[in-house]
Amino acid sequence: MRIFLTGGTGYIGSAVLDAFVRAGHRVDALVRNSEKAAFVQERGGNAVLGDAADPKTYADAAAAADGVVLTAFE
Repeated sequence: MRIFLTGGTGYIGSAVLDAFVRAGHRVDALVRNSEKAAFVQERGGNAVLGDAADPKTYADAAAAADGVVLTAFE
């Protein structure tokens, strides 16, 4: 399954990211910068650079997903 995840570098989101990756799912996680992208990639996810407040920066990744999980706070 392909999952689009927001908040994947936070406390709850990183646990969600890890759980989906361990279960064999592809996780595309929205991140704000290259530092956060590296964090996601080190855990086995795929980073999607964008801004949660600007849907056009992640619309394609979200549309391609089988499911969307929102764990971002702000």
